[in-house]
Amino acid sequence: MTAASPPMLGTIPGPLVGGLRRKPGNDRKAGLRPAGIAMIRPLLTESVLFLAPFAAYALFLWATRAGALDPASWSLPVLGWLTAVALVLMIGSFILIAQFAGAPPRSTYVPAHIENGKFVPGALKQ
Repeated sequence: MTAASPPMLGTIPGPLVGGLRRKPGNDRKAGLRPAGIAMIRPLLTESVLFLAPFAAYALFLWATRAGALDPASWSLPVLGWLTAVALVLMIGSFILIAQFAGAPPRSTYVPAHIENGKFVPGALKQ
């Protein structure tokens, strides 16, 4: 039976260091970026897609001078239709992102490993 070896540094992708995530690389001080920064674009995309029908309707009300701030213009059926359109836009974007983003077809993920004593990050190979 062998003794358990200590975990190797750099094998955990993006460990937290004081609220910052490490970028892969050898320079341990220069490779820091704010944690969660990679999630800003998808969250903003989905938020904009959800709010777009409401903004378009408000712009329509403003352009026709129908009173964008009048509660009668924002009745429950209108809000229901706007919410349904917003959800369709979001679901459509989820489908498009799943279909066209990510790894290329027939690619293989090679996990992170140590080669000749150096850390090699995970990558996609074709």
